[in-house]
Amino acid sequence: MKTRIGFVSNSSTTSFCIYGAEVSAAIADKIESDETTDLTVEYGDPNCDGEMYAGISWAKVKDDETGLQFKTRVEEEIKKFVGKTVKCRTIEEAYRDG
Repeated sequence: MKTRIGFVSNSSTTSFCIYGAEVSAAIADKIESDETTDLTVEYGDPNCDGEMYAGISWAKVKDDETGLQFKTRVEEEIKKFVGKTVKCRTIEEAYRDG
């Protein structure tokens, strides 16, 4: 069996893994237009007509940051946009167009 290591490019496949929460379209727009935030907006389907999630990739945990500190940082960042504490979780999505 061969194991592929590295980046695999396939334009018809998309996936992400973030720590974050589902947000409304209005909140997603605010986040996308704010250049000072580390948050990204990810879409739960290729047509962008389903769920929208705001969060930060697990790949962006800082070297000196614990998992709890990372989660707290994400939650505080989302709170700036929604005005209240939200229930965050790890969100993994993958879909294939075609």
